Amino acid sequence: MKILIWSQFSSNHSADFTLVGEFATAEQAAEAAEKIRHILREVATFWHSIPADERPAAWSKWRYDLTPIEQTLRQQFEVEWARHVNLDTTHALDWLPADPEKAINALVHVDRCLLLENIGDTYIGAAPFDTLLAKWGASVVAWREVGGGEIYLTVTCLAPDEMTAEKLLADVQVTYQQDGYPERDIQIGGMLWGVADHYDTRREGRKLIYPLTVMSDIHEYFGAFLDYLRENGCTEIEYQFTQG
Repeated sequence: MKILIWSQFSSNHSADFTLVGEFATAEQAAEAAEKIRHILREVATFWHSIPADERPAAWSKWRYDLTPIEQTLRQQFEVEWARHVNLDTTHALDWLPADPEKAINALVHVDRCLLLENIGDTYIGAAPFDTLLAKWGASVVAWREVGGGEIYLTVTCLAPDEMTAEKLLADVQVTYQQDGYPERDIQIGGMLWGVADHYDTRREGRKLIYPLTVMSDIHEYFGAFLDYLRENGCTEIEYQFTQG
């Protein structure tokens, strides 16, 4: 198995993150997704219940002690909560909008994968969601503004014929060079995927191999990329996320 708050009171973003979680089955991913959406919805609902002009004072009161709902969720899921990346103190979720329906959009479920990115500015990073995903059986891969790391994605598939394989391969363009090394981008319906210079996007007969460095908005584009391959008749689509 594998895995990838509204910040009305922050002026900078110093701990942005992208999490990708790859499970053994879509059913396991769906079960975990419901739990995460429950957390996102409950926290956003709490802040939504407080009048907007009273939220700054409420934030000052609860950001280090945790809101009542976050204390409940921490106990329910038996997990250490978020911590401020600079102060190393327990901290309330700071990147969700105070709108439950918008808050749950931070999470996207695609096949066996869960993809989570912060919506607003954050000083806390990916906790507690990285811990929870691992606890529920996923292997976590992440990009973090604090702490670094890259996400690599390898996708393979079988095109219906070699002509289609060649057409799909032609979507990979060398767009610029950096320090004398070619940097390739694959652009599909507005998607931009960086391909590391030490990787080799290629085909072997009908088989296509895409070794990619994940760029931003993976939560939006991963599903679209898989749809693109299916729409072009590709079968035996396999993928794997790894930590860089």
